[in-house]
Amino acid sequence: NGGNDLNAFAVLDGDYYLAAIPPQDANALVRYKAIVTDATDKNYTYPLTGDFAYRVLDRAARIPDVREQLFASGSSAYRGFTVTVSGVVTATATDIPRDGTNDAPRIYIQDGTSPYSGMMLQTTSPEQPLRTVARGTVVRVTGTVDELFGSYTALTNITDVQTIAQGVNVEPVKVTTASFSGKQRGTPDAEKWENMLVQFTDVTVVSTNADGPASNFGEFVISENPAATTGLRVEKDDSNINITNHDVAEKLQ
Repeated sequence: NGGNDLNAFAVLDGDYYLAAIPPQDANALVRYKAIVTDATDKNYTYPLTGDFAYRVLDRAARIPDVREQLFASGSSAYRGFTVTVSGVVTATATDIPRDGTNDAPRIYIQDGTSPYSGMMLQTTSPEQPLRTVARGTVVRVTGTVDELFGSYTALTNITDVQTIAQGVNVEPVKVTTASFSGKQRGTPDAEKWENMLVQFTDVTVVSTNADGPASNFGEFVISENPAATTGLRVEKDDSNINITNHDVAEKLQ
């Protein structure tokens, strides 16, 4: 709570110390860190910079609770924790069959259209039941919160999958390329729509090679401004989208 001190007491013959944060009201945001002073009065702080944080809930966790941006980096405050969340499948293993070097499909779920409502599910086993789930299926999943490639929040090591309903439609959130183009990781305008189904309208391909002349991964750049020289990179090589500039740039026409 911005500086309330809690005194720790020794347990297990002085090898470990314990401090208890008192219960807080629902929806309260708790930030905390440890400051340890040794016998020479030298202080040690953990974490080295910033703090840890969590939101107090009196209900089951939802995706926005896990994805709420409590740190400037955009990383989830619950990285490494096991959570259970529910959502509608918006992209399946056949929609995006690969995921970078992992060669694992990207599966996405969403529990609303408000910011931070999307979650990516990583499945590295072909036997994972999520591999066969169709779009529009409501699932409840349990897994470990992680930041894949240091850039987006996902659930990994998924241990439980339950089907709740089927045939549920999710409307895409209408956004503009300006919300994403050139933004650093953690910029709220872009971060809040991470892992969510979004829609761009009236865009132009302003570059047929998003990687420049030195390389070509088949990806391109779009913008609402036809005269723009920069815009939003469309990454599609891991998906089943057939449009590419690998062989014939005219395919983008």
